[in-house]
Amino acid sequence: MKIISSLDGFNPNYYYITKKEEPGVLVIHTNGKKEIFYDRLSGKRKKFTWEGFEKIIRGKSVGVDAKNMSASHYIKIKRMAKKVEDISEELFRMRARKRPDEVEKIKKAIRIAKEIIFEVGAEAKKGMKEREIERMLRMKALERDVEPAFEPIVAVDENSAIPHAMVGERKLKETLLVDFGVRYRHYCSDISQVFFFGNQKAEKEYENVENAFDEIVDGLGECETGWEVHKLYLDVFKKLGIKKMPHSIGHGIGLEVHEFPRLKEKSKDRISGTVLAIEPAVYHKGRYGLRFEREVFVNGKGKVKTLLR
Repeated sequence: MKIISSLDGFNPNYYYITKKEEPGVLVIHTNGKKEIFYDRLSGKRKKFTWEGFEKIIRGKSVGVDAKNMSASHYIKIKRMAKKVEDISEELFRMRARKRPDEVEKIKKAIRIAKEIIFEVGAEAKKGMKEREIERMLRMKALERDVEPAFEPIVAVDENSAIPHAMVGERKLKETLLVDFGVRYRHYCSDISQVFFFGNQKAEKEYENVENAFDEIVDGLGECETGWEVHKLYLDVFKKLGIKKMPHSIGHGIGLEVHEFPRLKEKSKDRISGTVLAIEPAVYHKGRYGLRFEREVFVNGKGKVKTLLR
């Protein structure tokens, strides 16, 4: 028996299987039968109660989506069931391969995010604070009736040399790095783009980062696992004279910003049929950082398509 709950907030695994947005608990019985018990305030007929739920799982072995379940709910289930196993990784692997409709939703999320980023890049001016630019991103997302997929990164000049920089009061001088994505019908995008306001040396170096992206994408068709993608990135960076990054070359993306497959050393995750965010970058501490990130679809036939360059 498997238990997947969205009572603690949106659960991508619950949504993926049920296509339901109302909070509830999905029970998949050992014979494959599926039952949904809805939050008691939802107005649905089959309501969830702990008393009724205990009758279903008492003394049984159950698998739970522990990553998307509060500790208190996990403890309650553990007290009721005979044995509890975490099936989160199984569910992540299930979601890794993307259906055509999922790819289309991700593409839409990418298109919206890119429009917003380049509008902001065109409107940004020297002297503007990071927080002002971040506010522009959020407002433009709101105007399009979408929300950010994660906390935006807006980093200027030396702050852009920190991969996960915090937005602050720094004023733009020469270099602006924006890392931003939106959710469209629950599916995410993740784009990084750098804009230049006089730093010609950095602008020239950014061409090399974009070349790295293109060469990695060109080689993805020969890769089968996340580890092979990791090795490909190292080879491309060595060829182009780019220093190894403090983070991985990318990640899977879908209902969550970071999904399987994992693109790192020793990762056996298969990349066939997945959407990947590829993000080559260089960081010069105390000076500036340059990151170029876009999504690609590995269609399972050795072919790779950049969803929006």
